[in-house]
Amino acid sequence: MEEQTVKLREGLSKLYQAQVMGIIILLCSILVMIPVLGILVAVAVLVAALVAAVLNIMGLVKLGKVSGQYTTVLVLTIVNFVLGLFDTSLTDAISGVLNFICLWLVVKTTNEFLQQIGRGDVADKGRGVILCNLAVTAISVGCILLAFFVPLAAIVLLMVNALVALLGLVLYLGYLKKASQAF
Repeated sequence: MEEQTVKLREGLSKLYQAQVMGIIILLCSILVMIPVLGILVAVAVLVAALVAAVLNIMGLVKLGKVSGQYTTVLVLTIVNFVLGLFDTSLTDAISGVLNFICLWLVVKTTNEFLQQIGRGDVADKGRGVILCNLAVTAISVGCILLAFFVPLAAIVLLMVNALVALLGLVLYLGYLKKASQAF
């Protein structure tokens, strides 16, 4: 039981660190639009994305030793990465849905372990994260599809999408922090 607790704590901590990097990437992507800083920030974003991906994979590998559901998330994450190589509106929408499925599986599986140790309070936060990110996913997919049909609105929709995604990431970040500390 102690070994399982350590793996949960360490794996969730790695996912937390990866999400911190995700928020930094999202915020820096706004700075990329500034001409002078653009190239420098773009390089920093690429490095941060690589670090976040490595942390995410390390966390999921560690968590996969505790539950097969986390291994499923790892496979979906790799599929999502491959999808990201093809930059189209359709793959962006699919990627958004896959991201939500991954988040849902991580929270659902983590909540099962949290219930076992009597931390229903943290599990309740996880359910709120799922609901918020379901709305985030619906808004994101809607923005992507609407931008496809109304190109003039694309920039405004992308900014709305970024702000909504930031909210979802911040809530997920708080949940991962509390969940890793609970173990």
